Amino acid sequence: MKKILIISAIVLGVVLFFGFRSGGTTGGTEPGAVVAEKVEVIYFHFSRRCVTCLAVESKTREALIALYPEEFSAGKITFASVNLEEDKNREIIDRVKATGQALLVISGNESKDLTAEAFLYATSNYGKLKEAIKKAVDPLIKQVD
Repeated sequence: MKKILIISAIVLGVVLFFGFRSGGTTGGTEPGAVVAEKVEVIYFHFSRRCVTCLAVESKTREALIALYPEEFSAGKITFASVNLEEDKNREIIDRVKATGQALLVISGNESKDLTAEAFLYATSNYGKLKEAIKKAVDPLIKQVD
C-alpha cells in the first residue's frame, strides 16, 4: 500500500510540475490564417538529459512513424529534437517561443503542448502516449495541403 502511495505521489508531482511550469510556448497562436504545409513535432530539451527525457524523444519518434508512416516519409509530418542550449537552434526556439523543455505539435498557427503527457507516459505507458500524439496530430494533418 505504501508503495502505491509513493508511486501515485510521484506521478501527481510530475503532472503538476509539467502542467504548471513556465516551459512550452509563451504566446498563443498568431492572428490570421496561415496555410499549413506540414505538421511539426518538436521536442525541446536541455543538454543534460535523464532516462525519461531520452524516452520522450525516442517514443515520440516511434509513435509518429507507426501512426503516420506515409505522411512521415513524405515530410507532411516531421520530428525534430532541439537542444535549447545550442546557439544553432536559436531560430526555431524564437519562432515557436519555446522557453523550456517541451513536446510541441505545430501546424500553421496552431500549437499543442504534449509535454505533460509525454513525461507521464514515455517510460510507463507507450499506448497512452501514442493516443495523445494521435489526438493532437489527427486534426492538424487533415489541414495540411
